[in-house]
Amino acid sequence: MERLRAFMLNRGIDEDCVKKLVNEKLDEDIIALMKENELTSIIPAMGDRYAVIKFCQEIANDKPATSGLSINRGTGNLLSKLRAKLKLKQNREESDGSSPDEGHTNRSW
Repeated sequence: MERLRAFMLNRGIDEDCVKKLVNEKLDEDIIALMKENELTSIIPAMGDRYAVIKFCQEIANDKPATSGLSINRGTGNLLSKLRAKLKLKQNREESDGSSPDEGHTNRSW
């Protein structure tokens, strides 16, 4: 929350807005999931609301998926594993000297 506080104060957002976020228990992870209009009563200026949301989304995307509120719920890790399997399969086929279409049986995944 300190990074968010520093960002908001550096942007010239009033300290009272920061206190409202704390009182409402809105941290970076929660704000990253919110829509701009949901922050209207806390942060009056539209540009500041969008800037705060974008800042919180960037923080959330940089964090490992440790909480249930994470935006990126391990999808990237799953895709990485799938890509690695496909590359391994492709490398095996190339080392066998067969093309990817040769010798395939009908497999259902």
